[in-house]
Amino acid sequence: MKNYYDALSELYHNYNMLENGIDILLHDKCCFYENCWTKEMKISKGVDWNKISFPHIGEKYNRGLMCIGINMHDHGGINAIPRVVESVKKLLISGKKKYKTSFLWHRIAVYSNIILNKKISPDDGYELSDVYNNIAFVNAIKCSPMSKKNIGKNDRSTPMDNMWKFCPENILYKEITILQPKMILILGNQLSEILSKKCIGEIQRSKNIAYYEIMLEGNPIKILRIKHPASPGGCKKEIYKELLSLCLRASV
Repeated sequence: MKNYYDALSELYHNYNMLENGIDILLHDKCCFYENCWTKEMKISKGVDWNKISFPHIGEKYNRGLMCIGINMHDHGGINAIPRVVESVKKLLISGKKKYKTSFLWHRIAVYSNIILNKKISPDDGYELSDVYNNIAFVNAIKCSPMSKKNIGKNDRSTPMDNMWKFCPENILYKEITILQPKMILILGNQLSEILSKKCIGEIQRSKNIAYYEIMLEGNPIKILRIKHPASPGGCKKEIYKELLSLCLRASV
C-alpha cells in the first residue's frame, strides 16, 4: 500500500499538483492549468476545494478491479475520495437509502460485487461495504470546477473540454500503470470513448454495457463500461442481471 502512495505522490509532485506533500490549487499550479483554465473561468469556477485527491485503495486491493469516476462534485482535497468512500461504507452498513452524491457509490458497490463475486446483492449493506475493501477508485478528471447552480442541475462541477484532453492522457494513464488493475469499471461514456482508442480486438455491446480490452504500457486490461447512474436509464435494476450475464458469459 505504501508503495502505491509513494508512486502516486511522486506523480502528483511531478505535475505540480502537490508541493512538499501539500495539496495546492489545480487551477493555479497544475502543469496543464493554462490549457484548461482561462482567466474568466478561474474567477467564475475556480474555488479553494479544487485540489488533487489520492485514490481510494482498498486494504485488500490486489491489482484486481479499479473503478473510475468523472470528477469530484464541488469537493476536493488530498483525502477527499478516501473520506467519501469511508462515509459511504458506513451508510451502506446502516441500511440508509441516501448515498452521498447520488446513487453512484451504491451502484459502484453493486456492480463491483457482481464482477468480483458473481452475486446480485443490492440490499446487503455489509456485503456492499466490504466490496470497497477489494477495489480501487480514482477520478478521470482531477479538477472540480464550481457548479453554477443558477443554470440548472446539468452543471455539476462539469469538466471543461480541455480537461478531457489533458487529464486522462497525462495523469490517469499513469495512475492506472501504478495501480496495475486487471479490470476497470467505468460509469459513463466520455472516458470510455477515450480508452477505447487503445482497444485490442472487438468491443462487445449490450443494451447498457460495453466490454472490451485495451493495452496500456504493454499490459492488457479488461474494460467494462456501464451507463452512469445519473444518465437516463442509468439506475435501472435490469442492469444487474445484464452485467451478471456478461460476466458469466465472457468469464470476466
